[in-house]
Amino acid sequence: METKEFWENKIISWEYARYSTWTRFSPFAWTVRSRMNLATEVIFERADKDWKILEMGCGSGVLARRLQPMFSRYVGLDIAETAIAQARSHFLNTSFEFFAQDISRGVLPACDFSVFLGLTDWLTPDDLRHLFFRLSARQLLFSFTDSNKVTKANPYRWYRSWNDNRSSFGRTYNPEEIRKWLWQAGYSFQIVSASSWKNPGMLIWGEK
Repeated sequence: METKEFWENKIISWEYARYSTWTRFSPFAWTVRSRMNLATEVIFERADKDWKILEMGCGSGVLARRLQPMFSRYVGLDIAETAIAQARSHFLNTSFEFFAQDISRGVLPACDFSVFLGLTDWLTPDDLRHLFFRLSARQLLFSFTDSNKVTKANPYRWYRSWNDNRSSFGRTYNPEEIRKWLWQAGYSFQIVSASSWKNPGMLIWGEK
């Protein structure tokens, strides 16, 4: 199954299973919810309210709804047209914009700050490395799954393989290769949240 088809069929239910009120105490949702909460806090602390924000893999606008009270310049991109349609329905008569786009192709909108949470699991190494070079943002916040923490015995790996219904687990990356690619693109590598066996995701702040 192609990535676009996968997310067109899954994105709305995926978000509901992680962000709805009914799943707030689910052990299967806590890693994603905690990442979203921490990312929101970091953005409010470090981002200037006049910055133009570019979110890649924005889904139906979960993070955008959190940012709207402080920011007025925002563009969200997602490969799933179903997600973009729902995001637009939440932001009628606002300056927030949403577009269906495969971020590995085409020109990315100019911005001051870029954020992408979970997107790296679905990008090839070449696409991710090139993405850092293609961004115009001077600051960025993103997450990735640390390959050092995802062993065969890791429960997170079992959950992802089962829940995403794919033949292989989403891509993982070594922190040192991410650091290298960021450095090559002119960005620093600042760990906001380190990975662990229970939560192999890392949250990184980059700055030129």
